[in-house]
Amino acid sequence: MDLRVEKNITTIVIVLLALIAAGMLSYGAFSYYRSSLSEKAHEAFMRHYASFEKISSENGKPSQELLAVVAQDYAQYKRSSFGSFFLALQAEMQQLTGNKQEALESMDKAIQGMSTADPVLYYVYATKHALMQIDATDPSVQTRGRKALEKLANTIKNPMRDMAIFYMGYQAFLEQDNAGVHTAWSKLFDAQGNPASAWGMRAQALRNYTA
Repeated sequence: MDLRVEKNITTIVIVLLALIAAGMLSYGAFSYYRSSLSEKAHEAFMRHYASFEKISSENGKPSQELLAVVAQDYAQYKRSSFGSFFLALQAEMQQLTGNKQEALESMDKAIQGMSTADPVLYYVYATKHALMQIDATDPSVQTRGRKALEKLANTIKNPMRDMAIFYMGYQAFLEQDNAGVHTAWSKLFDAQGNPASAWGMRAQALRNYTA
């Protein structure tokens, strides 16, 4: 083989190896960045969620400062796997302040971009989204919400399936549909009639209260 040809081939191989190595390093750095960003996003989200839970348990309303911080963190972390959860939390806060239409629009957007990085949170918000739709004034949106809630209640892999089943029965309860209440809530009890989960306990408490 000509020495010049052999030298050119060697040079090409070295360049290719360098490019592959650089690509692997870039991918590793990007993966670390995404992982680190998601970790920070999750920590920030849980901190804000705890604040929201405390406020809602005390029948209060989130301050404009808290809403602004959540919106700011959404902008910062929206590229992470937890980004859309900030938008979903913002929707809950908007609903608590009485801005139902804004809340539904925010939750619509959040659900579209939400990943199943945290299956429990995902299905909690999917259920809340369905309930927001049912609570809307547009009949077509209400219908979509009912269908979504029914699908969630029938999805075996849904870790929050009992939550969806409870609200299926609760909607029937509000409509004084006794057959619908029994069909839904019977799934929340075991063969001995004992609540199979916290949602079964809620159903039992509501039934006892209205008995």
